[in-house]
Amino acid sequence: MDKDILLVRYQTLAANRRHFSNLYFGVVAFSWSFGFAIWHCLQLNVPTTPAAAFCAAGLILLAGAFVANRLLQRERGSFFAMCNAWNAISGESPEPSQTSRPGAMAVVVIAQACVGIMLIAMSLVDF
Repeated sequence: MDKDILLVRYQTLAANRRHFSNLYFGVVAFSWSFGFAIWHCLQLNVPTTPAAAFCAAGLILLAGAFVANRLLQRERGSFFAMCNAWNAISGESPEPSQTSRPGAMAVVVIAQACVGIMLIAMSLVDF
């Protein structure tokens, strides 16, 4: 392929990666703030049933973790495609990927899912 076409492809992939990364951070921030707001509102309005508040907040966090995980996978896919495009432009040989450990963004998704599951489990316990 022509280097100009590969450079345009690289720039497009970089824009896609930024887009998915921004969406990831937005989903994580929104799900935490919305989950806390729902929990707080249900605690104030229905103080006799905290189980509903825990369950609602847990479900919101769990759903947010699922969406954030999908966005993280799309962001990583764009990153690997960017690496391949850059290797084609520069003529370098591809380096082996070193993804043996989860990154910080994956740890945030895992922690959010664990907190969501914990809140749902707390809603099943009789207070």
